[in-house]
Amino acid sequence: MWGPSDARSFQSATIWKYGDIEFYFNQANQLYQIFSDDFEIPEGCAEMQLDPWVVTNKITAESLRDELNKAGVTYSIHDVSALPGVIEFVTAGNVRLQCRVELEPDDEFEELGLSSFCLSDYSLLP
Repeated sequence: MWGPSDARSFQSATIWKYGDIEFYFNQANQLYQIFSDDFEIPEGCAEMQLDPWVVTNKITAESLRDELNKAGVTYSIHDVSALPGVIEFVTAGNVRLQCRVELEPDDEFEELGLSSFCLSDYSLLP
């Protein structure tokens, strides 16, 4: 799939989607972000096979931390000020994994655990 909805063809699209994974391109056709927030276990498609490792939307922040430590992945943890009840793991390679760690009364989310992952280079944006 590709988008946004007003894109006339895949050549003019700024978002390409393969399974659960979204690829975002700038106006110079440079990839600046890989993102997913709509998955149970991330899936690609026939053209893109994925090994999701431990990435599932049910993995808790504690389990994710344990797996990152076990794999020797360097990371830091930050609160996400715009999303109360969410923390973000940021790896040394700038992969960002957001986990809901507590539910808020007006929350549309009903479960705790990993909610999105992303690799971005916003320096490529105008």
